[in-house]
Amino acid sequence: MTAYAFYRVLRHLADVEIPTDTGDFCLMDRQVVDLLNAMPERNRYIRGLRAWVGFRQTAVLYKRDPRFAGEVKYTFSKSLALAISSLVSFSRVPLRLSTYLGLGAAAVSLFMAVLVIYWRFFAAKSPLTGFATITVVIFFWEPYN
Repeated sequence: MTAYAFYRVLRHLADVEIPTDTGDFCLMDRQVVDLLNAMPERNRYIRGLRAWVGFRQTAVLYKRDPRFAGEVKYTFSKSLALAISSLVSFSRVPLRLSTYLGLGAAAVSLFMAVLVIYWRFFAAKSPLTGFATITVVIFFWEPYN
């Protein structure tokens, strides 16, 4: 069910038309293999990369028998990591979302800095007396410095 939902979300968000409900098993021409091997990606979403290189693809429909032995080795956390990697690799939406969140955080920080400075100079009883400079620096502090 999660894979079904993921493919539908990816189809709407991706900039490349990635075939839905496909697997990693495929027959590829040498030209496609050479292009894929030349790519520097570390976390490869092969289904997306196959579509991105632009060669013609043909699906072969088949009915898969249920698993009769062993357990699934691909855990939920691995599947989630692959889903995030594919969305970040093939869609502009995560980049736009992070840009808007960053701009929003900067706007809130600027508003709070102006408010602290106002309290410091124009309010008779400032709740931040003596801490105006420190609080302004904290609002604009980058924790990954």
